[in-house]
Parts: sequence; structure tokens; C-alpha cells
Amino acid sequence: MEEDDEFDSELTPKGIQQAKQCQAMNAHKLANVDLVVSSPLSRAIKTADLAICPQNGIEFDLDLELELESEANQNDNQNNIIRRRRRRHPRRICIEELREINGWLLNAKRRTKSQLQQLFHPRWDFTSLTENDETWTPDIMESYEDCGERGYQALLWLLSQPDTSHDEKNDDNNGNNGNGNNDNETTILVVAHGGLLRFSLVDHPLIKLVDGREDSEKRFSNCELREYDVSICTETKDQNTCSQGQGQGQERPVVILTEIR
Repeated sequence: MEEDDEFDSELTPKGIQQAKQCQAMNAHKLANVDLVVSSPLSRAIKTADLAICPQNGIEFDLDLELELESEANQNDNQNNIIRRRRRRHPRRICIEELREINGWLLNAKRRTKSQLQQLFHPRWDFTSLTENDETWTPDIMESYEDCGERGYQALLWLLSQPDTSHDEKNDDNNGNNGNGNNDNETTILVVAHGGLLRFSLVDHPLIKLVDGREDSEKRFSNCELREYDVSICTETKDQNTCSQGQGQGQERPVVILTEIR
């Protein structure tokens, strides 16, 4: 990582090719995505765009869409096509919790919110980000435990969103639709990083991963897509599993990820 360390490194040509291959192989699954949630690092955002809209990350421009709608002139069939095309662009949100293990390396430091807004499509919602990267530190790398805790908090955030079910797709990166509508967001594409996914999904004590994989198979490859059903465990559901979330006077839920294969 040190050899090719670069500030908020962009997706490489190889990474772009891998993202497009991932999209082609999983187009039938990605077509059903209702919400995209990504790390705020540029390579992850680009991967997310390519996964949803393989034509350079943006399938069509909103101005062109409006022009086509104007030209349709009461043609109901054409208008219906345009409305369907608009729905194919799910909301896209960046949250800090999904970034790679933080600190020390420049490729772990993100751009300012203003720079991200200029670089990426306006459908992206960067509302939750501060203007400057306030968490990156130049001399100290975040601990594996703290990185895993961020991943756990990201899962809790996902499960707390209104009108979302617990069907989640993870896309490892190395790899706002403009209407604010979050109705029926039942399938979520999460774009994160290999280190974060390892320290959270595999190592965090309050995340139970049910995937039937050997330890050597648990790490994500670049731009690998895996699909999970995600749920929060409650005491009435499974006391043995949920007891893991209790201790020291606090109760925190156990998040269960069951891989769909």
C-alpha cells in the first residue's frame, strides 16, 4: 500500500475494467438496486457509478432526458419509457463509516465535500460529510478494532433507514436521483473496501456472518459482489445469539448477515 500511496487515489484503468466486468456479470442483480451507499473515497464512488451505470458511470444526462420528454409531445409510450429510465437511477449516498481503515496513508484521506460534489454526478448525496476530512491523521493508523466498529455502525445506519428491507449487496472497491424519494428502497448496494469489510464482517464480535465459507475465502476480491440478507437479532428471536450483544451494563444488537448464494 505504501508503494503506490496517493492522496484519495482514483480508480485505476484496471479497477475501471474490473468494475465494468462486475457490472456485466451481475447486471440482473444490479438492475434491482434501489439505494446505493458508498465510502466517500473517490475510487469507491467511481466503482459504484460504474456498477449502476456502466457507460462511464452515468447512463444518460438529466438535461437530455428532459429534452427527450419535451420532444415526446404527449406520446404516452415515450413518456412511460422516460419515467422508467429515471427510476433506474437509485439514490446514491456517501457515509464516512464505510471508508477504508483510516490514517497515515494518503490513499485513506478523502477529498473535501466541495471537490467530491464537483467531480461526481449531482445524484450523489454528500450531506452527511463535513467539508474537510476531520478524521484522517497523518501519523497514526486507525486500529483494526475501531475500523471494524465503523463497519458495525454502518450496518446499524443501513438498518435504521426508513422504507428499506434487509437485502444488501456488498461490492468491494479496489473497487440522489434528485427527487429525494426513498420509497420502496428494498435492495441496497454497499460499496466499501477490503480492509473495512474484513475487520467488521469477520472480526467484529457483534456481527454474525453466516456464509459457509472457509477463512481463506472470506476476504473480498477486487470488485467482488456478494449478496446478504441483513437483520438485527432481538432477544425474543434468539437468546443464545443475542446474548453476545449484552455486557457491561449495555445492550447492543447483534447484526446477522446471511449470504444468498
